[in-house]
Amino acid sequence: TLRLFAATLVLCSVIYPAVVTGFAAMTAGETRHGSVVTDSRGVAVGSKLIAQKFNMAHYFWPRPSAVDYNGSGSGGSNLSPAGPLLRTKITEEIDHLTTFSTPTSSPIPSELVYSSGSGLDPHISREGALFQVSRVAKARNVSESVVIQIIDKNIPPHLTSMISEPKYVNVLLLNLALDREITQK
Repeated sequence: TLRLFAATLVLCSVIYPAVVTGFAAMTAGETRHGSVVTDSRGVAVGSKLIAQKFNMAHYFWPRPSAVDYNGSGSGGSNLSPAGPLLRTKITEEIDHLTTFSTPTSSPIPSELVYSSGSGLDPHISREGALFQVSRVAKARNVSESVVIQIIDKNIPPHLTSMISEPKYVNVLLLNLALDREITQK
């Protein structure tokens, strides 16, 4: 019984975790360390996987967050679609967006007013980024076409790129690209 106990203990406590950890290290690549993003000086500025708050006019803004962009407390707002609190929050988001962005003929993309299920989604659609182009271009004193080119360069290719599927861009990576490409000009 003691030999069986010792063998099971070694198998379950040492060998199995070592095999699983080794396999994860070989297959997970950069995500095993949280997909940390660094700036041009090598300083960690965030993660590709977790949204962070940007509220200055010269940056693209992410989706609203039900958890105030706190990675330790992921979760949605659980507000009822029929409830007055959700309507109030949506109205506040719309007012905020239209105060700082030049209204366009297209409607505000839904991801700019609704938080994601996790409250931490780091992506917005191309349309969500295009809605913010006038504000970002004006704040950076560049033409809108320059900002649109940066958006398009930062949309990763998808396996289904031939299908008319919506394109998404990581807000942190897009803002870092803005800093890198516009300050060089």
